[in-house]
Amino acid sequence: MMRLMPDLAGRLAKTGALSKESTKEQASAGLNTMSPKERLKLQNKKEAIFQGLEERLNNSMEQETLTGVDEVKKICYLRLLDIVDENSKL
Repeated sequence: MMRLMPDLAGRLAKTGALSKESTKEQASAGLNTMSPKERLKLQNKKEAIFQGLEERLNNSMEQETLTGVDEVKKICYLRLLDIVDENSKL
C-alpha cells in the first residue's frame, strides 16, 4: 500500500494524473500552487533528506514499517472524513 502513494508534488501531480483524493490532499498542503522556485527548493532538499535518512538508519525494519503504516493511516483517516457525512452515526 505504501508503495502506491504518489510522491509529493511529483510527476503524477504535474501531469494531472493523481486521483481526486490525492489532488485534494496535495492542494490542502499548498503543493499545487508552488512556484518553480519552490518546486526546485523541494527537490533540492538533499541535505535534509540525507540527515533524516541518517537519523533513521539505526531504526529496525519493524520501526520503519510502523512509521510508514502510521503515515498511511493518517491519509486514510482524512479520506474517510471526506467520504462519511459528519452527521452520520457510523
